[in-house]
Amino acid sequence: MIMNERFKPPLVVILVGRPGSTDWCTITESGTVEWAFFDELFRSLSYDIGNSHPPNPAIPVYFSIGDFGPDDASPPPLIDITSARRTLVFVLLDPGFRKASNRWKTFFGEMRRRAQESNNELLFVPMARADDGQLRRHIQQLGLGTASPVYPHRQLDNVARFFRVNAMIAAIQALSSSSAGVRPIDLFISYARRDGEDAAYRLRDAVPRYPYIRAIVDSMAFSPGVSVDADFLEQKLIASSCVVILQTNEYADRVWCRREALLAQKCDAPIVVVDMLDREDRRTWGLASCPVVRMSGGIDGDYDKIVELAVSEVLRIAYHRSRSAAILALASIDPQRVEIFPRMPELVRLVGLVASNAEAIRLGRRPKDLILHPDPPLLDDELSVLRMVDPNFQFLTPSTILIDRSHADVA
Repeated sequence: MIMNERFKPPLVVILVGRPGSTDWCTITESGTVEWAFFDELFRSLSYDIGNSHPPNPAIPVYFSIGDFGPDDASPPPLIDITSARRTLVFVLLDPGFRKASNRWKTFFGEMRRRAQESNNELLFVPMARADDGQLRRHIQQLGLGTASPVYPHRQLDNVARFFRVNAMIAAIQALSSSSAGVRPIDLFISYARRDGEDAAYRLRDAVPRYPYIRAIVDSMAFSPGVSVDADFLEQKLIASSCVVILQTNEYADRVWCRREALLAQKCDAPIVVVDMLDREDRRTWGLASCPVVRMSGGIDGDYDKIVELAVSEVLRIAYHRSRSAAILALASIDPQRVEIFPRMPELVRLVGLVASNAEAIRLGRRPKDLILHPDPPLLDDELSVLRMVDPNFQFLTPSTILIDRSHADVA
């Protein structure tokens, strides 16, 4: 059955810039413009065109580049901003914008007008390579109001990564915007004190290079065999935006480390595993569907790369949840039937869902029999194994719902 309404994604991103800007693109000796920076932002937020089921967030991203006019400063034609519930516009500023500030102000004003008419939320994020002391005044002249600019406040080794991370943070905030204000991204660092403490604190020290991110380092040391308060750990993990597991040689041998990893899965927290092993690990289990980054260079590895992957995973899951909720509404599927999984189905989550369903039945509520997980769909052999946990479970993905509405409630 085909849905009559048009699906509106929860968020789209538009990159606005000038074609002749040497701040954001490279012009070769032959006059060819290379858009490497635009491509990096695109890949951080949207589909990897070489992978039909990408692990990245998969947010629709559009390019809106100014005309190649005589002054190289004319705004581009307007892009349709009514195709999503929210539109996030990154304005890649450079001095050339000032040559035609009135035209750009009209351009951005028209975007606002169209957004208001279509009842869509429009968010502007100005980006600049540096602040020449006139940046905020320039932003106001362009009609971007009091939007806070994103620019490096200090010398950085990897400026492109700084902008990629900030773009993902802005997208996370756009997806979770509420009257409660902007919530920082808390990274809970799970590590074995015996051989992971140095790495944990180096990762903590890398976090302040990016706004709106905080590191939570558990300084409590537990001796082998000492009981850990699971409720206390669960509260900390639920309050965290992402759990970063530093998988060192000692990690799987520590009871509280394994418990943190297990509770993170039960809480549906975004999880990133940092492989720091130099020997085989036989004890840590259940993390197969979590992204893993190999820490090359040992203790002196690239900790900013870990921060970027953690933010990417937070964004991926936030977008998956928002997009899934929109698809369920469009397909008229009762959300009370659905449990949204942030990753491919894991045994610990399925067992937990069986227990919560039993409690729901006891209280006279409807159990959740539809499990919505990210694409791709599971193989028949995989489904037969997972249904051993509960034969009533049906496993769906966003793509299977958009294709088939047989699971919709017809009242």
